[in-house]
Amino acid sequence: MLTRKLLLVFFLGSIALAALELDEILSPPEAPTGNPIRALRLEPAAENLPLYTYTLDSAYAPGQTVTINLKINDPDAPVDYVQAVILGQTLDFFDYTPGEWVGRYTLPEKLDEGPLPLRLVLQLAAPGTEDTEDYQLEENTELNIAYPISDILVENKGPQPIPEQLAAAVQEALLIRPGDFYSELRAEVNRQRLLDLGFFERVEYTKATKDYKTVLAYIVYENPKLQQIKIEGNRALSAAELLAVMELKTGEILATRQLQKDMVAVERLYRDKDYIFARIDAIERPAADNDYTLTYRISEGELGAIRIIGNTVTQKQVIMREMDLKSGDVFNAALLREDLRNVYNLNYFSSLVPDIRLNEETGKIDLDLRVEEKKTSSVNFGGGYGQIQGWFGFADLFLDNLLGSGQSLLFKSQFAEKITSYQIRYHNPWMWDNKTSFTGKLWSTYGYNYLSGQRELRNGWSTTVGFRRTKNISDTFTFRYEDVFNTDDRTLDYQDRAVGYFIAYDSRDQWMNPTTGLYNSFYMDHSSKILGGSINASRYGLQLNQFFPLAEKQVLAFREMYDYQLGDILPAEQYYVGSDSTVRGYQSVFAKGNERAVFNIEYRYIFTEMFVGVLFYDIGQAVQPVDDPLDADRNFTNQHGWGSSQGFGVRVITPMGPIRLDYGWPQYKEFADGFLSFNMGNTF
Repeated sequence: MLTRKLLLVFFLGSIALAALELDEILSPPEAPTGNPIRALRLEPAAENLPLYTYTLDSAYAPGQTVTINLKINDPDAPVDYVQAVILGQTLDFFDYTPGEWVGRYTLPEKLDEGPLPLRLVLQLAAPGTEDTEDYQLEENTELNIAYPISDILVENKGPQPIPEQLAAAVQEALLIRPGDFYSELRAEVNRQRLLDLGFFERVEYTKATKDYKTVLAYIVYENPKLQQIKIEGNRALSAAELLAVMELKTGEILATRQLQKDMVAVERLYRDKDYIFARIDAIERPAADNDYTLTYRISEGELGAIRIIGNTVTQKQVIMREMDLKSGDVFNAALLREDLRNVYNLNYFSSLVPDIRLNEETGKIDLDLRVEEKKTSSVNFGGGYGQIQGWFGFADLFLDNLLGSGQSLLFKSQFAEKITSYQIRYHNPWMWDNKTSFTGKLWSTYGYNYLSGQRELRNGWSTTVGFRRTKNISDTFTFRYEDVFNTDDRTLDYQDRAVGYFIAYDSRDQWMNPTTGLYNSFYMDHSSKILGGSINASRYGLQLNQFFPLAEKQVLAFREMYDYQLGDILPAEQYYVGSDSTVRGYQSVFAKGNERAVFNIEYRYIFTEMFVGVLFYDIGQAVQPVDDPLDADRNFTNQHGWGSSQGFGVRVITPMGPIRLDYGWPQYKEFADGFLSFNMGNTF
């Protein structure tokens, strides 16, 4: 009996427990408290989105129709209807497509600015039951009520009305327009845009509200009108040059933006002219206390100390006198490059390294020039074969940069099959101040003159005074004294007393082995009996040399040469063509006369600083020869025509100049018919 009672109690308890669990399952959920809409989710929620989303504009004007679009993000959400409560009125939303609701409400014509409360209500059915008990979800939000801008005023506090052109620029600068809503951020952005025009010293704004409209007023304080523009601190460039690149002019309103452009233009002008350290230090704006004068204060970059480092032999003054850039000058990069070229062309240094820096203490630009000296004096021995002199040997003693003073002394001798010569030359590039040079020569030559066909002895001397007119132009004046003795026929002796003038334009980067630039020269020489000579003759010559860099270590060089003489033209003094200095590759002179034209082209490849390879093409002629009965016995095969040749060669750079070895052959001849020539110095 007891057992049956226990079973009955267990059975009734199980039924009661099951009923309680069923009641929990079927009972509706408790309504959420507070503001649950943003957190309410019905499982499964796609992408963890809230139940619904809606959008509102940033501001609404009185009388404007408010449109609220609300989207149900969960398609399974049991939404019955959506309402909005505003100003105590209930607005029903329309379900125009599944899951999307829209409600519209026209605001009253008169409303205060500021937040307007808005309550959204969603009516939902409790899921999971047949007899649904509806419940609501609510969210409180607000509309921002603002008065639209009815008018935008620009008020000028300056003495004159805003010019029409400036007024148009002001309207273009304003991004805000009537009908827009006012905000502090937008008002400030437009204030800054008016300032950026550059015509106003100060810009302010005010906001006023009337009849549910907003009036925005910008108060501008115009910059003063320029009465004068002054420039201080300029030495390298004149005020006229600087004013020419400025667009601001006197009589105009100061425009800050244009002022900034003018400052950039001034500094660019300095940079274009290689004053790389020049800058505008300060600007003094026009005002009543300075008579409305705009003042530029310029620092052009003054050169401070110059130090020469590494010159153990060469005297400092020898280097400094080649430099136009002096301490106290305005630093100029182009002038420094020219100075370095001049110093390098002394041929005393293997390297020049400038170190330029700003001295923080003095505010000036200091320059350290680090030099590495090379051997400048040399003794040379050698030999070769030339068309004029035949087989020859030579011995030279060249003393350059004597005691570091820049002076040079040359002792030169040549012993040849046909000619023997001796020469002494002294040269002082700065004999006097203002870049005036002096050169003196003594010579004696004895041997066979190929042009006259006779043996002769020439003894003479000359003095030359040179002037460097500009960085590229120099000229010289020469007096020559020479006696010529014809050992075969003493009746043909003559004395030559001549004065000469020579002028050259030289923009080559270096004289010994140029890679770029020009070397153009003109000379005239007059022998006169008035000077104590026995002949009257005039000679003129023009030579044009151009050097063009093709690529790294490659140079294309051209020479055009024309000579002309008139007067007492002796056979021994004629011009000739067909030699290692005119048209190479011929075994003898093929033309002579009182007029000569020669053209040369060379392609040069610089293997090292000491070794250069050459390909060349030469063409030339000499015309109007002097009648000489001896010519019949010699082979002047082309007296009245052009002769040309092509070939190749090498240059070995020495302190005395390049040693030149060329092999060429005439046009229309075989390679084996060519001729090898040896000489000192470049062809041009």
